[in-house]
Amino acid sequence: MSLMRNKIEGISGSPECPELTTLFLQENSAYISSGFFKHMPKLVVLDLSQNDSISELPKEISELVSLKYLDLSRTDIWELPAGLWKLKRLIHLYLERMRNLESIDGISMLSSLRRLKLLGSYRVQFDKSSEELLLLKHLEVLTIEIGSNMDLEKLFSHKSGGNVFKRLLSETFFTFRSF
Repeated sequence: MSLMRNKIEGISGSPECPELTTLFLQENSAYISSGFFKHMPKLVVLDLSQNDSISELPKEISELVSLKYLDLSRTDIWELPAGLWKLKRLIHLYLERMRNLESIDGISMLSSLRRLKLLGSYRVQFDKSSEELLLLKHLEVLTIEIGSNMDLEKLFSHKSGGNVFKRLLSETFFTFRSF
């Protein structure tokens, strides 16, 4: 279902959508109330990008255990949901240009994650997040901005992470931007 670019300002209630697999809500100004995702057990694709009114996600988003694709880019979310680790099937997580996101704590528990995009999420501090990133064993694509050569050295010199990121660099694209 696509509801993108509809100038939706708020979404409330708990719609019964047991067969819904795809929901595009990008480019709205939508606030999403608690309970909205409660009856969407088969949701595989969720795109909430470019919704600047979203500053937090309802807790039940962590119950979307079928979710494989989640795009939160260009939202005002400042922290990832506490139960994000329950999304064991999540393969694509896009968190680009999230101006308020400060932490990606818990992301290492997403055991199926293959693509993680963080480019332009300036408040995420690499020195605090590097350990989380180094534990993502199946990661194939990572976009991130690294602010110093020291952070880059730390990434490649880590005993397990060095090999993971060297493989990433040679097999896929890896975006570095030095300040």
